[in-house]
Amino acid sequence: MKKLYGALCALLISSQASAGGLAFMDDSFDKAMVKAKQENKMVLVYLDSPKRSVESLFMTGMLFPVHKVGDLYNDRFVSLKQTAGENQELTKLAEQQGVTAYPACLILDGNGNVVSKSQGTKDLEEFIEFGQKALSSGDKVAAF
Repeated sequence: MKKLYGALCALLISSQASAGGLAFMDDSFDKAMVKAKQENKMVLVYLDSPKRSVESLFMTGMLFPVHKVGDLYNDRFVSLKQTAGENQELTKLAEQQGVTAYPACLILDGNGNVVSKSQGTKDLEEFIEFGQKALSSGDKVAAF
């Protein structure tokens, strides 16, 4: 069953353009931070498992392409997708924040301070709430 679900998610990933959904920057963490600071936005870092899991396939194939997700995140965040372990700075940051499960999301302010974090799969409403809480959290770190 997991293989069938994984295959369906992979098919969705390959067949859906992210037009209207969450747009990820295809660049480095440092450049994402610079862009966020210039545009007065927060940074969403999506950390994927090095091993493609059903949960990761759901997030990338069924959640991120949704227009409602793009409407919230594209206007207010610079979004970056990384595989856990590929970037030493992000790996260290995730460890400092107690991330032990993937997929995980970190939301940082323009200065690189963690504003919110999330581990595991989220459904549409949970992911929208995660972003909204980060936007309204001020200086507090919100775990979601």
